[in-house]
Amino acid sequence: MRKEIFASFRENYAKSLPNIAIFVLVSVAVGAMTMALYYVSQQVALLAISFLLVPFVFAFQSSYQLRESTTLSGVPSALTRFGSYYSPLNFGSYRLIRNFLWSYVISTLISYGVVMILVLSKMDDPAFAESVKALTDHVAAGQMGEASAILEGEPFRSMIFASALTNMASYLAFNFYFFFRALPIPYVDSSVKNAPARLKVAIFRGGKHMAGSAFEKEYWYFMWPAFVLTALFFAAGTYGGYALFSSLLPAKDPLMVGSLAPLFGFFVALIPLAFAAPYFFECLLAIQAANSKSYGQYGYSLIRQNLEYLRATERMRQEQASNLEETLKNMQEQNDDVIDVDAKEKDPGDSNGPSSDAPSKDDYGRSDSHRE
Repeated sequence: MRKEIFASFRENYAKSLPNIAIFVLVSVAVGAMTMALYYVSQQVALLAISFLLVPFVFAFQSSYQLRESTTLSGVPSALTRFGSYYSPLNFGSYRLIRNFLWSYVISTLISYGVVMILVLSKMDDPAFAESVKALTDHVAAGQMGEASAILEGEPFRSMIFASALTNMASYLAFNFYFFFRALPIPYVDSSVKNAPARLKVAIFRGGKHMAGSAFEKEYWYFMWPAFVLTALFFAAGTYGGYALFSSLLPAKDPLMVGSLAPLFGFFVALIPLAFAAPYFFECLLAIQAANSKSYGQYGYSLIRQNLEYLRATERMRQEQASNLEETLKNMQEQNDDVIDVDAKEKDPGDSNGPSSDAPSKDDYGRSDSHRE
């Protein structure tokens, strides 16, 4: 299958160049803005990535899927598709809130662990014990100027730098990881016509579980180079960012240098990824094609169970029922071989609620048995 993927990649790569160029320019612009905003608010700076850069990733991905390069006016198609990410059909496809929360928790634990290791390694050092005592005495006496002066010296300076560096680096690294794992979700729409983002996420989870280990094997077989490429350039960019900001910042603030260096590495890693993205998009399309039957079967069953359950409990408006019925009709007409209704249709459950595989209580059913 790699030969077919590479052949399609070579055939369509030239068409991707306008979108690659615009994505690189947008990444540079967002990177500069993010690092400038970081001085004002760390949270605002990181939100800029989510609200400006991620929609361009979606636009780039969907443009490549449809083999689009430019519009009739010569504008790169990624620009014209930027706003489509915020539509109900697409917003939430990459599970950004979940990714943020997991990355935040993991990075906090890692940075806390690093600080604890550094502290424990110096417990036998009399000079460190004296510094800690002096620091606590100044804080207790309200002498914050003296306390700050101690924190600006060693070994606290190195500890602050190590904590900031590991916190930001691990946060961004895990965001990369979770984002890559969510990249197949927008392709679910080719198995379930006009599926809202929430429904696509539920079908992706359920279809992936139906496919079992086959999905994971295919995913890692094709996508492992993306992780290696990202790790290499992220590490190199972080080192370059450390050298850059250590020389630029007058005070050499360890907290600021430790935070900005991984952020710089994050945007450095995006450049080679932009040029390699068409190949990985081809891989994701191949993975989607291999699992489209699982998506179709699970999606049909999921929507049908929702319709039956919500009607039985009178928790659905007529407009919602019509939308679900239209989706089922489209799925049946689209491809009977993919959906395989007769072979895979499940009981909708009794009147007390959905069956064990049925969705929970939202309109498009996040199935409790398929939580991640």
